[in-house]
Amino acid sequence: MIENHWQLQDAKNKFSNLVDKAQHNGPQVVTKHGKDAVVVLSMDEYKKLIKPKTSLIQFFRKRQRNHIFFRARDYVTMRQPKIIKEAAHDNITDHPAK
Repeated sequence: MIENHWQLQDAKNKFSNLVDKAQHNGPQVVTKHGKDAVVVLSMDEYKKLIKPKTSLIQFFRKRQRNHIFFRARDYVTMRQPKIIKEAAHDNITDHPAK
């Protein structure tokens, strides 16, 4: 067994040891049928993985520098076809053909 690799059966039987190794020695790989299946890692390592690269404020500041913003009229333009369609439908039902 490679130092950070565990066969599934060993991982189940020695789960507490697996968790300790993940917390102190880094990510641990569990294999199933000889193939890498999952990785067990400490909460600190997990948080590093999921932490955004930039804050929300930095994200919007970067977009502002690149002029990537939706203007209010863009939203209205996107909704106009639906409004026009509804208005056309109302005209048809309010004024029956003669």
